[in-house]
Amino acid sequence: MAIDFYIADRMKSINHGDEMVSLEEKTHNKIYKIYKNNELREGIQILAELDPYGDRVIEIKELELIIENIRKEISLDEVHGSVSNFFKEFIKLSERAIDRKIKVIAIGD
Repeated sequence: MAIDFYIADRMKSINHGDEMVSLEEKTHNKIYKIYKNNELREGIQILAELDPYGDRVIEIKELELIIENIRKEISLDEVHGSVSNFFKEFIKLSERAIDRKIKVIAIGD
């Protein structure tokens, strides 16, 4: 089970052939543990508490908060492996969305 992230304003505008980032269940669980160990990271909370079976539109302000929190986590040098790889890819996707003034949609399995 995974959560896929696409740049789009709404569900109907998603093109599944477009660029996307996937968050695997194992990595999602690790992100949840990071959040629980540092509950002040509101942006990490957004990712940690995503429903793996549901969908969610992530607004531009939320993307900015998530990016800021991810960078804080990465700077602590405690994040590595699949979490680090996901964070880096998510930042790239989110920055492209912000530049285009478009949201990111998370789609669960």
